[in-house]
Amino acid sequence: MLKINSKFFLLVLVMLTTLVACQKDEYVLPDPVSQLTNDCIKRTIGPSIVTLPIEFAYAMAIPKSQGKLVSAQVEASIPGATGTFLEHRSFYTNSSGVDVPVLVGSPSSTLEKVTKMNYSID
Repeated sequence: MLKINSKFFLLVLVMLTTLVACQKDEYVLPDPVSQLTNDCIKRTIGPSIVTLPIEFAYAMAIPKSQGKLVSAQVEASIPGATGTFLEHRSFYTNSSGVDVPVLVGSPSSTLEKVTKMNYSID
């Protein structure tokens, strides 16, 4: 009888600990900045496996008072393979759910570890 009570007590304790440990963190807007802001997000879902493509989304911006972005340059730790590029278009989703591209710069070029792109629109 004592064995059953101790197992039940342990089960209740684990359940309560789980409920207390799981809390939803509210999203807080970051503080506005007065300099270049950038962020990189891995968009590929699933494990990173050799020979499979990995897609990243990279965003950068500066406040209007600081001027305009005129170019972007990314240096990798290893040379880029064929097909490595910086997207020269921005996208928005129209009312039909279709991603519509908007040209914002010239196509990028990759040489060894460095990929460059020039903007034509801010």
